[in-house]
Amino acid sequence: MSAAGAPGATRAPAAARARHASRAAVAPLGVIAVCAVLPFVHYCEKTVSPAAYAAESLLQALWVAPRFLAAAGLAALTAVALGRGRAPARASALAALALLAACVASVGVEWWMIAARRIHSWGFVLWLAAASAGAPLLILDGLRGAGWPRWGRLLGAYGLLASPLCLVLVSLGPRGVRLGGYLYLAAVPALFALTLWALWPGAAGADPPGGDPAA
Repeated sequence: MSAAGAPGATRAPAAARARHASRAAVAPLGVIAVCAVLPFVHYCEKTVSPAAYAAESLLQALWVAPRFLAAAGLAALTAVALGRGRAPARASALAALALLAACVASVGVEWWMIAARRIHSWGFVLWLAAASAGAPLLILDGLRGAGWPRWGRLLGAYGLLASPLCLVLVSLGPRGVRLGGYLYLAAVPALFALTLWALWPGAAGADPPGGDPAA
């Protein structure tokens, strides 16, 4: 079998691509984390940050806070792994799973809102269903792997779980969205794009040779 057809020749570019995507993902994850304390939306005649909104009630905290805390945690775990020059270890993957589980609670609140008829948009319902189905699939696929490819899938799962809030922001229109909201609307799609690049099989040829020895 030729070197180009060997399994390792396929895995190395995939690992390198996932590593580069994870490095680039630190920026949008950091932006999302900072958005927690920035003016985010204008509602009920006042402008609030996610942190201030979450402080108003337990339900609002369960809905909003996990997505920003998870972004901060995932950014920190990724930065630490990059600083050490190796892919996130199993302990980091377990920590990421705990952060993603908290985001699942946010999605659960959104399903409750739909059931309670606080949300009436069929577009939101369909997107939430897609995110609810896609995130667990990415997590399970990632857990079957290791190294940077596993990490890239966990970051992709976060992007899916964070995305329903984008639809809420869009529904508010320009008058209801503030600086933090616009940054969030830019950061989540950027995270999606990086995840797609990391996972897209046809992008393997764009990777530098040598792969990722830490994967």
